[in-house]
Amino acid sequence: MHRIMAVVCLLAALGARGDTFGELKSAVGRLGARQAVRATFASEVKVKAAGKFANEAVARSMSVDVSHDTSGVTITVPQALVEKAERGSDETAQNAIDAIRAMHIVEALDYRGAFLHMLNHGTVAEEKRVAFRGKPARLLVLNLKVPMRKGNSISMGSSKVVEDRLSVWIGDDNLPLAAERAKKISGGFLIFHSDMQERTSITFGQAGDRLILARLETTSNGSGMGQTFDEHSLQTVTLH
Repeated sequence: MHRIMAVVCLLAALGARGDTFGELKSAVGRLGARQAVRATFASEVKVKAAGKFANEAVARSMSVDVSHDTSGVTITVPQALVEKAERGSDETAQNAIDAIRAMHIVEALDYRGAFLHMLNHGTVAEEKRVAFRGKPARLLVLNLKVPMRKGNSISMGSSKVVEDRLSVWIGDDNLPLAAERAKKISGGFLIFHSDMQERTSITFGQAGDRLILARLETTSNGSGMGQTFDEHSLQTVTLH
């Protein structure tokens, strides 16, 4: 009798614990992103390349005011920056405008769709209770198998994802607080071989019914065919 009661208690405890992965997807899926939002979107990108084909160091940064409501997304580029770029003499201004990527801004103001796409290609590898910035949270570690995007250009050889792992810290409301993604890609063509590693750190925010990318930092590096590269990017969203 005591053994049966112990089993019943164990099953009840497991049931009370719930399906964290399912709860996370449901909570994110319920966000409608209908509430209007205004913010400043800033981005910095630094790229270094060295080797047989190129030796260069490129840095781009920009900051724009953005808004998103039911009518769409509005990106306001400062007039002073536009005038500098139009004169053609200020390379920094031209680089800043070239660095504006509308899709990055759209996802930063409403990350629900992109995040669910990742989760739908993930399987749970680990789950545990942790402290996150002094508060109780759950840590969910997922193995991802997200299909690689095909570019518009013709590519030679093949690439495969060797490792793709996502760690998500989840709050009591089942919404994500932060995430880290580690990815390794290996490629080759004939006798040539290349490797790339990428690590991304995300801090989420909320604005009404929106999942915001408050901070997104990515560091990647790779080598192959006598060439090496290092890239660091940081984008932030400051809500108004």
